[in-house]
Amino acid sequence: MSEERVSSSPPARQPGVRIAGDHHAPHPAMSHAVGELSDGEASGVSFRAAVLATMARYCRGGRVDVADHREVRSYDVDIDSSLSALLTLAATPGEPVPGTAEASVALLPVGTAPVTDAAIRVHTDGRQYVTTSPARLHGQVAVRHFSQAVRTFLDVFAAADGETLDRLPVAAVGILSADDTGAELALGRGEFLPQTEEQVHRTVVRLAAEVPDRPAIEDGDTRLTYRDLGIAVLATRDRMRAAGLAGRGTVAVAMERGAGSAVAQLAAFASECRVVLVDPALPAARIAYMLRDSEAGLVAVASDDDGVARTAASLGIAVLTPSPTPGVPDTHRTAAGLLEAAVSLPELSEDAVSHIAYTSGSTGAPKAVQLRHGPMRNTAAALGDACGLSSSSRGSWFCPPGVGMVEVDMFPVLAAGGTVVVAPPSISTDPTAVRTWLTDRSITHTLQTTAVAEQLLTMEWPAAPALVSMRVAGEKQRVWPTPDCPFQVLNVYGSTEANVVAVCDLTQLVRAGAGRSDLSPPIGRPVRNVNMYVLDEELRPMPRHSVGELCVSGRGLSRGYLHQDAANAERFLPNPIPEDDFPVLYRSGDLAWMDSTGLVNVIGRLDDEVKVAGYRVHPGAVEGQLSTIPGVAACAVVAAALGEGGSYLIAYVERASGPRGASLTGTGIREELERLLPAYMIPSTVRFLRLPLTRNGKVDRAALRDADTGRGGLDTEYRAPSSDAERLLVHLFTEILGRSLVGADDHFFELGGSSLSAAALVRKATDALGVELTMVDLMEAPTAARLARRIPAG
Repeated sequence: MSEERVSSSPPARQPGVRIAGDHHAPHPAMSHAVGELSDGEASGVSFRAAVLATMARYCRGGRVDVADHREVRSYDVDIDSSLSALLTLAATPGEPVPGTAEASVALLPVGTAPVTDAAIRVHTDGRQYVTTSPARLHGQVAVRHFSQAVRTFLDVFAAADGETLDRLPVAAVGILSADDTGAELALGRGEFLPQTEEQVHRTVVRLAAEVPDRPAIEDGDTRLTYRDLGIAVLATRDRMRAAGLAGRGTVAVAMERGAGSAVAQLAAFASECRVVLVDPALPAARIAYMLRDSEAGLVAVASDDDGVARTAASLGIAVLTPSPTPGVPDTHRTAAGLLEAAVSLPELSEDAVSHIAYTSGSTGAPKAVQLRHGPMRNTAAALGDACGLSSSSRGSWFCPPGVGMVEVDMFPVLAAGGTVVVAPPSISTDPTAVRTWLTDRSITHTLQTTAVAEQLLTMEWPAAPALVSMRVAGEKQRVWPTPDCPFQVLNVYGSTEANVVAVCDLTQLVRAGAGRSDLSPPIGRPVRNVNMYVLDEELRPMPRHSVGELCVSGRGLSRGYLHQDAANAERFLPNPIPEDDFPVLYRSGDLAWMDSTGLVNVIGRLDDEVKVAGYRVHPGAVEGQLSTIPGVAACAVVAAALGEGGSYLIAYVERASGPRGASLTGTGIREELERLLPAYMIPSTVRFLRLPLTRNGKVDRAALRDADTGRGGLDTEYRAPSSDAERLLVHLFTEILGRSLVGADDHFFELGGSSLSAAALVRKATDALGVELTMVDLMEAPTAARLARRIPAG
């Protein structure tokens, strides 16, 4: 996406009321929740009034979606006659305003019978107050917010002195009235600062002249000073030019992280070339696809005879082996010569591509994201400010080859003039080994993937470690640091497509008393030169506390996908947001909400939503609650398909060290979750294991799903059925639950059974066996062996 202004016309905006919680909305997850706002704020009152007015005009017992800070839930709205009459009166011009009102509203989970304890009673008699009886299944926050909306509506209407809602200054969902400032909308704008920082390849060569003996890279036995690094970069640049590659050329860097990879990337920038990040461990066919797709003109490899070099040769692409200690002209070895070279290095445009990073391609061919030098420089400055990177910093390099996270990991340390210490590949996903290495090497700043960081935060640390700051990136962060955590923990949110979007100092929040065990940590506020918005399905701003899609504009965005016009058109759009000068809006696909202080919280993905027992569930919302249970070091929740359709949830838990972790049981975890979540969100199975990680340090969810097609997720020892009745019932368990290996002693509900699948089992077993079985029988005897004993002999 170019920085040139994209011509577009924003959506038409008319004052008035827009339907909230419309069950005809294109994407029901884009719900319109009621925020807990101060009654003294006009836009907040207007919003609540709009919600109730909408119900009066349109819902009439329809459906509304509410967010309770954990997830989005759908409810049927049952308006009793007194409130319905009151709302109708409010929308009728010329009718008198009642002085007193009494009404109740029932929120009913969609598709179920009424639940009486969801009633909300509202009384207004000049001393407005609310009495609620929140249902545990619905969530207290959701009910409290809705009751607040009812009360506020009555307050506003009673104070309107005969005005109807058509005449009130309404700022409804996504619609701005003429005099609305939008103060309560989910709009977050980072500080706008000019890009004055030096580009990193120029910084490295300049420091080679100014501080030649300062350590730049420590890679095992290899130690490079800034003078060594600067000389190696210039020599490798000259070799690239001699190979005919300069100015908009493409260099593939297919090397493990280390000094050679750093030299190759910096030399490519000095040659005005873009870098294709290639993991040398990938299959040859995948590497060949990436080299062809990116039109690489040169491949930097560790050895002329390694697999990548042979793949490149088969495609007719030249290879180069960067050396950290090359022979170079004498002019490059003197301080004056290095300083002159630094001044002569190109200043690359903000829009020039820095890296091309390929996505995983789990749903087809991998897409190549084109990162830019502008966002790279903006990220280095933002992270440098947030965690205090300086020339004395010793920053680790953990991110694997082939991923754009290198712009968040190694490059900010070099940009600050610090020392990059390369972590050995053998320790990357072992939290205990990582802690030992960080301590032994006196690392002051580190970037860790979420899966590893969440375990590091549960470990014991020295009282005064060298570690000053830990940046956490890669997946949604679910674990808060403890108040006595001896280093700063920064939640870094972004993506390959948008680089770093937000940073949140979790340590500071915890010490200020803002860390909440019932909420996952927020992703924070936008960094410099970046804007974040929570928008509805029509790209209109949502009110704060409402759940919508997180969208981003600013200097953090990539140029989009290489050779992927359709994907670019879907994700990178002409920016429709008023008063935003950045031309492109990126749709992240994350579901998020913004609180009253401007902190943004991500609750899941639009594309990971599953249906469990007829309800919409985001596994990430379950993980957020599961991670709050003492003794849980790490967790993942995946959905598995039932044989007769639908899904059930499986929770994978890695125990923390110590007595709390050792005492965890599946039953105990399920009981704890029952206090926090509705019944349909409780995982059917809890399995304890060490979570498998991908090479990129993320939880390998595909491996977890594969593990549960047979005996995965079960703690019982397999026993084959021993009678005809057991064999028939095991066959039905297998057919209905989609399992390939079910034993006679396996628990139906721990296998993933639900009330719907239980009804199907009882029906099929009754028909096949010719005896009357009931749901009570299955509840009391939930294994094939125990249920078979309830079948009369003969």
